[in-house]
Amino acid sequence: MKMHLLNTKECIAPPRNDVQLLKEIIKCVLMNLNNKHLVSSKGLIGIDKPMAHLKSLLSDESEDVRVVGIWGMGGIGKTTLAEEVFHQLQSEYDSYCFLVNIREESAKHGMVFLKEKLVSALLDEDVKVDTANGLPRYVEMRIRRMKVLIVLDDVSDFDQLE
Repeated sequence: MKMHLLNTKECIAPPRNDVQLLKEIIKCVLMNLNNKHLVSSKGLIGIDKPMAHLKSLLSDESEDVRVVGIWGMGGIGKTTLAEEVFHQLQSEYDSYCFLVNIREESAKHGMVFLKEKLVSALLDEDVKVDTANGLPRYVEMRIRRMKVLIVLDDVSDFDQLE
């Protein structure tokens, strides 16, 4: 194993405490690595590989609808991963929407509320929906012509996905 020593004179100012020393070391290491993909926009380390995989699943140039699910136990970073990919890809779409806490919001407000929220965000106007099933014809036609990115966070039931 080859070890590289860092030139501390270039990177690290005299630390006042252990926390500051650690921050300076991290700053120095990142500066020396010069790898923009190592740290996400939120400063998350090690998320680049799962992000690249998720982005590759979404980036196929076909006209097909894509549905990608991320599942796992709570607290492992599913929402964080989805948020990061969403923010990186949203500019490639005509419209986009990230709805959080679907399980909780559907229990509180119902599915019609969530559908109105989603469609209103996609069309950038206030849209009223009468039923949880289906959309008004004019809304459906407008959305069909668009390339959209929709992220639904914390879906616990297939009906919420529908």
